[in-house]
Amino acid sequence: MSRGNPLEPLITGGGSAAIFRKIACIGDSLASGEFEAVNEKGEKTYHDMYEYSWGQYMARATGATVYNFSRGGMSAGWYMDSFADEKGLWNVDLACQAYIMALGVNDISLVLAGERDMGDLSDIDKKDWRKNRHTVIGDYAAILQRYRTIEPDSFFFLMTIPRGSQDPERSRLEDRHRELLLGLKEMFPRVYILDLRKYAPVYDAEFHKTYFLGGHMNPLGYLYTSRLVLTYMDSIILDNPQAFAQVGFIGTPWRYRSALTLRPYESGDAGTILSWVPGERAFRQWSADRYDKYPAAPEDMDALYDRGGPGFFPFTVLEDGKIAGHFILRFPGGDRTRMRIGFMVVDSARRGQGLGRRIVEEAVRYAFQHWPVEKITLGVFGNNAPARRCYEAAGFRYDEDAERESLPMLGEEWECLEMERKRDAANP
Repeated sequence: MSRGNPLEPLITGGGSAAIFRKIACIGDSLASGEFEAVNEKGEKTYHDMYEYSWGQYMARATGATVYNFSRGGMSAGWYMDSFADEKGLWNVDLACQAYIMALGVNDISLVLAGERDMGDLSDIDKKDWRKNRHTVIGDYAAILQRYRTIEPDSFFFLMTIPRGSQDPERSRLEDRHRELLLGLKEMFPRVYILDLRKYAPVYDAEFHKTYFLGGHMNPLGYLYTSRLVLTYMDSIILDNPQAFAQVGFIGTPWRYRSALTLRPYESGDAGTILSWVPGERAFRQWSADRYDKYPAAPEDMDALYDRGGPGFFPFTVLEDGKIAGHFILRFPGGDRTRMRIGFMVVDSARRGQGLGRRIVEEAVRYAFQHWPVEKITLGVFGNNAPARRCYEAAGFRYDEDAERESLPMLGEEWECLEMERKRDAANP
């Protein structure tokens, strides 16, 4: 059951994060266990004391191997430009099941100094991290993307910056940093947000008295941070148990794959299917303008499908006897040489596990097996990155000859992209 506040109650042990056996922490001085000292001359000195980092407190609590890919002063740009290469941190032998990214404070300092742009999500090339723009978010995403080339099934936990700054401009940029991380969560699978900015205590003067030594945390502060991180991860994992069910197979060639079963859509399925697309934006990305209102009721779905006619075939997908997905197949107009997939959706608790690709592949197999069509087509909005990745992974390619069009949605113009998959040797 979801907690109202993922940090309450605060756990003192390893919690569910102990399912991970190898974790990497990527961060700055607050991740490297840096202590601030003052020498005899009154000069401040800084020392990375990794054994006191919150990552090592996590290691001791969970029994996992936790690498610390952090250093005082670290920024996303420095990490990508030289640090990771110099330290050999892209080494495949260091591949992890989970990565915790705690970068942003120094990046924002560079933005405030005019040395770096914060950027936006358009700076990210989802297919090739090398083409990302060198902005804060472009470099941040590149770290995630490059580690995903090393371990494609890894999980990422992105940490927002806790509240506490007295500088209005810095606070504004910290809010923007949070918005961008939330955007990354939507762009890439198996990405979760450790939203300390929303849920952690404010790092005010009273907090500093207990947990800081000068400008950096003291041992109690790093221990407390480890408990924040472990509690938040515990909440995420327990709220999404199916998403983490195969953590033990990460880094191995093995997977557990239940057989998918197709059956005709039944009226009683509608409530479950509609619950997987909460929020009007997600609903319109799924259904376009096919429904007159939002939210749609189960009877609206039934009525829409009743109007489908003889060339309209709605399916419900079962896995282990439970509803896991849904799609429809239909002949567009009177054209019987091609078939169209639509309304494809998977159980929201199963996203990021490859289930969507498996369902699309099963739909393709079924269509080619039961009808002599030459190809299967579909339409997807350009702003629906997860769906596009799913279709690409299932072998669909963009139809460059198709006429481009846009639909007015929620006060915006959404580009419609046509994709197709032709009958091939695998589907004769």
